[in-house]
Amino acid sequence: MRHLAVVERHLKELESEIVAAPESASFSLKRVFEGVAPYEQEFVCILLVTPFLQPIPVWGLSSILGVFILLIYGSVFLSGKNTPIPKRVSEYVVPQKVLLMVLRAGQKLVRLVERVPVWKRANFVMKHSLRWNAFAVAFLVFLLSLPLPVPASNAIPAYTILFYILAGLTENFFLFLLAWICFFGNIIFFSALAIMPLLAYKLF
Repeated sequence: MRHLAVVERHLKELESEIVAAPESASFSLKRVFEGVAPYEQEFVCILLVTPFLQPIPVWGLSSILGVFILLIYGSVFLSGKNTPIPKRVSEYVVPQKVLLMVLRAGQKLVRLVERVPVWKRANFVMKHSLRWNAFAVAFLVFLLSLPLPVPASNAIPAYTILFYILAGLTENFFLFLLAWICFFGNIIFFSALAIMPLLAYKLF
């Protein structure tokens, strides 16, 4: 996904194809992945994290989808390299309405990322950060999966996961720094959530 314009064009073409197709037509994730290879893994994680990029917590769903992200990035952490998407996942058929929504959101995301300042002076750090990023994402998935009745308790780790994924896709050190700053912001936020009830108990 270094060539974002190519990806955006693929998403537009696929959107037009789905709009023109009859309602009975089926489209698998493999059809979507054709224009984003060899970054299918990251693209799947972006799809999985998208429902949580809003302030209202989605209990239950965050745990289920979080497990899938954890499996993907857990294997990256253990192996030190990207692993192929399982055949079962790539052959999964997505409802047309859902796929259209995802494709349109993907185009907006690509246009947004294209506006982000590019800083590629630290390529050495980027090349050797795969395992650290995978560890951070796995930890953030744990935070994402917590069933907390607190606004933005899903959105804060979800946006940070998204920054990590985009940093790897674009090899943009600016996004890499932003992701790590947000990572420590997550630790502060969730630590505060854990400490506040204890303080309230002592005070009252």
